[in-house]
Amino acid sequence: MDKSQHCELVKQLKILFAYLLRWQFQPAHRSFAWKVNIVEQRHQIGQLLEMSPSLKYQIDQIDQIDPKAYREAVEYAAAMTGMPEFVFPETCPYSLEEALDKDFYPAKDNRQPITK
Repeated sequence: MDKSQHCELVKQLKILFAYLLRWQFQPAHRSFAWKVNIVEQRHQIGQLLEMSPSLKYQIDQIDQIDPKAYREAVEYAAAMTGMPEFVFPETCPYSLEEALDKDFYPAKDNRQPITK
């Protein structure tokens, strides 16, 4: 995996995981804009994986890509939500497969309410 591809993948995954955390931990604030952000990050990562299929085989979860990456995703999610970092799981609760699944939106009650 070339270093620039690795860096770009880590960057995109951090953003995606932060959005998924926000989706899961602030269900009352979900919006179409949030969903669009998740979809866009999935498309960005999908394009990167299409350009370099070897990337997908070398990763399983974000912690295997870069040990700081999930911690940075939590920091980003905390900044977006105004919630303290300790509210979020210590380790990434999503696999790469889940995160990239267009139908996956984490929710404790499996519902996906969306407000305008």
